[in-house]
Amino acid sequence: MNYCVYILRLRNGRFYVGSTDDLQRRLGEHLAGHGGRTTALLGPPELLHSEPHPDHSSALQREHQLKGWSHAKKLALVRGELEQLKQLAQCHAARRGHSGGMKSAKWIRQNLLNGGVPTRRD
Repeated sequence: MNYCVYILRLRNGRFYVGSTDDLQRRLGEHLAGHGGRTTALLGPPELLHSEPHPDHSSALQREHQLKGWSHAKKLALVRGELEQLKQLAQCHAARRGHSGGMKSAKWIRQNLLNGGVPTRRD
């Protein structure tokens, strides 16, 4: 079974991140106001991004990762701005006092270019 992670833009400009095994069905639920409280209150949502995952576990892992990202970082992903993602990853690592900013940016770049399937948790 194939899974995917998706990003929706809500009426107020916020992003909603989710995962599913049937994107068309799930989008229909969101559009009908039955996809969850957030999208029901702030819909109708617009699909901005989706990425395939080979299994439920990797989709949930990626969903959790994206939910931890800032709005700016999600926007850079949606727009395909890899350099902006790299800069945001470096800024985040610097704020947290980690020296792994380059590794994070490298991981983002490699995984985005390889179909968005994460190979490890960031």
